[in-house]
Amino acid sequence: ENGEVITKDGVDGVLSNESGECYPWKPKSLSELWPEKILTKGGLVDSSTLGNKYLMLYFSAHWCPPYRGFTPVLSKAYTKLKDQASFD
Repeated sequence: ENGEVITKDGVDGVLSNESGECYPWKPKSLSELWPEKILTKGGLVDSSTLGNKYLMLYFSAHWCPPYRGFTPVLSKAYTKLKDQASFD
């Protein structure tokens, strides 16, 4: 808040504080980060439409060979499972 140095230990100071009690910030909760509307194949919809559905978030690095190899496998699994559950 005031620009003072909290620790000179840097990474070691953060890693030794597993509970996060000494962090200089309070991480936001998912509900604080989550948008009111989400983009789907059908366009923007209210987040409340996710109610009883499964949500899968997948972050990938297109330049990384293992991720490039896994993305098609994940897509194939999604295609197979989407008719069996409430996937969108």
